[in-house]
Amino acid sequence: SKEKKGTAKRSFWLLIGLCFLAFLIIPYLFSFNISSMLFSPRPSMSHEGDIITLGKYLLTQSRVFLTFLKLLLFPVRQNLDYDFPLSQSFLELTTTLSLIVVLFVFILAVILLNRHRLISFGLCWILLTFSANLVPRQFVIFEHKLYLISFGFCLIVSIGLYSLMKKIKLYTSVLSIFIVILSWTTFQRNQVWQTDVSLWQDVVKKSPHKASSHHNLGVAYVKNNQNHLGLKEFNKALRLNPSLKQAYSYRGNILVKLNQPDAALKDYDTALSLDPHYAEAYYNKGVLFHKAGKHEEALANYQKTLELNPNYVQAYNNRSGIYIQQKKYTLALQDMTNAIRINPYIKTFYLNRANLYRKTHQHELALADYNHTLKLDPKDPTTYLLRARLYKMLGRESAAQKDTLK
Repeated sequence: SKEKKGTAKRSFWLLIGLCFLAFLIIPYLFSFNISSMLFSPRPSMSHEGDIITLGKYLLTQSRVFLTFLKLLLFPVRQNLDYDFPLSQSFLELTTTLSLIVVLFVFILAVILLNRHRLISFGLCWILLTFSANLVPRQFVIFEHKLYLISFGFCLIVSIGLYSLMKKIKLYTSVLSIFIVILSWTTFQRNQVWQTDVSLWQDVVKKSPHKASSHHNLGVAYVKNNQNHLGLKEFNKALRLNPSLKQAYSYRGNILVKLNQPDAALKDYDTALSLDPHYAEAYYNKGVLFHKAGKHEEALANYQKTLELNPNYVQAYNNRSGIYIQQKKYTLALQDMTNAIRINPYIKTFYLNRANLYRKTHQHELALADYNHTLKLDPKDPTTYLLRARLYKMLGRESAAQKDTLK
């Protein structure tokens, strides 16, 4: 009836209005700077060298929308980190076609509003949930944004198939085949995600010209103690993007392990020339000098690290070690306490502070830290042995014997 059609249309436009209202209200509630979010140019993390502006970003999102539809229809060649250039003009063929597809989906949703409401709802769901991507982000595409969108697609497929087939047995059979195929492809894709190395190898295969992909694969190799492979990836990353400060810092760490301290120092200094506020590079320089026994240089770099990042917990821990060697126990104790304040779940910090308390004859405080260490790791034999020695020093023979046996 006309009344029902009118109600449906009003409901449709009310939903559009509410979503538009939410687009305005949510940034206000969370104190987002709308002007900065929408209009501030920023470098793209999806294609090196691109600078995101609102116009280019919105044009690019039409291509992202088309990519998402392709993934929903044919979930193959997924990629954690796409190399996705920005659209420069709506006259580009792929951009024009993508905009036509977006417009077609919207028109189809309106046309089906009265004939097939559930299918229309599914199309509206896809458009509305995708609309969150229209706020500019440095990564212009991420597959995980499909999770919410996919509900609308699944609804359309199930309702559409049932409308075409009518017979429940045929519908169930076809749907079961889809489920089996998609389960198999999911299992295959999960093989890629088993380790960091396999995941980033897959990304590099699909985004071979993206420096950040090679850098991340290098980091995965380093974590897996495959330093020579990591070095190759950092070299590739820096050939693609000589301004990638993180790659210099990580390559420097590998060069230290390969006993090339001068080359490592050069990489750290290069990273700092690119970003004088890069705390990680100062920390790595501190470690390099620390290992070489150049304590004053190490202290200066740890100090700079902490000025730039007051919560850099390892800088406190390492600096305390130098202070202990210099017999500056008060300063060492302050650094250890700061490290524990920032991360109270690292047993080594409590163990180190307990040993310092023993050295400065603060036995009860040392005992408290040994106890806390054993709360974090009840099976650490070293701590039991150290606590046993402390108990013996305090004349508590029974407790010492118990800890020794433990």
